[in-house]
Amino acid sequence: MRVRVRVLFLAMVLAVLWAVPAGAAAKKGADDEFITYYYRSPDPKKVPGGFDRLDSLSSPMSSNSGWGLGSFLAEVFAKHPELADQMVAARDRHSGEWRYTVAIAVTHARVPGKNEYVDKLLPGANLAQVRKELQEGKPVPLAKIPVTDPGILDALWGGFFASGKVTYVRRIISTLGYSMEKGKKAVTAVQIAAEWSLAANAARHPLVLETCKKAAQVKSMPEDRREVLLAVISKAEKEPGGAQYSLSGPGEKRKK
Repeated sequence: MRVRVRVLFLAMVLAVLWAVPAGAAAKKGADDEFITYYYRSPDPKKVPGGFDRLDSLSSPMSSNSGWGLGSFLAEVFAKHPELADQMVAARDRHSGEWRYTVAIAVTHARVPGKNEYVDKLLPGANLAQVRKELQEGKPVPLAKIPVTDPGILDALWGGFFASGKVTYVRRIISTLGYSMEKGKKAVTAVQIAAEWSLAANAARHPLVLETCKKAAQVKSMPEDRREVLLAVISKAEKEPGGAQYSLSGPGEKRKK
């Protein structure tokens, strides 16, 4: 079924949220680049403070931030689990969405003592079911989570921004394409969001653009996907002010 206008608009909004600047950080000025370009010059010591600036009780982060920022933070915690204690200790200064984001991160990063952290972050009888799901569930690796809605794309971009792992970009590319319905192209909300976010991020991240170009050369790629990917590449290369950094810039690494 052809995606309806309302769903299409939602997909575009979700894609733009993570495009430029990153997701819920959009209203936070210079902290946008802290998230979006973290992988280029990672500094774990700045992460707690950076997340403090993204959210407060008086100015909470967006209610749909959890997957994107949680996946970003999970990548950081996986390498620096000691940061979890510092961030959990700051819970009383932050909104429920911030707490949930950190809870997602400690769970997916499998930080030692994660269940105790979840208890501290999400106390109360009203959150018992959420705690149970986080504490007893077995997180699927980010690159293997089925991309069933645009929110998962947010998570993949969050993982990429934190790590620079192009496997997340390839996962997003794998969602591109379309089907034919009565002689016309039909797309899903996920496909629209993936196309928009790839074009925006490829214009600003040479590593994303390079990954798109390499993927487009794979002979086994379905032609409908290749067609959309080539359009993404063309749009990214024409974007004014795009490609802010070169591949030789500080911290840029081709990660598998």
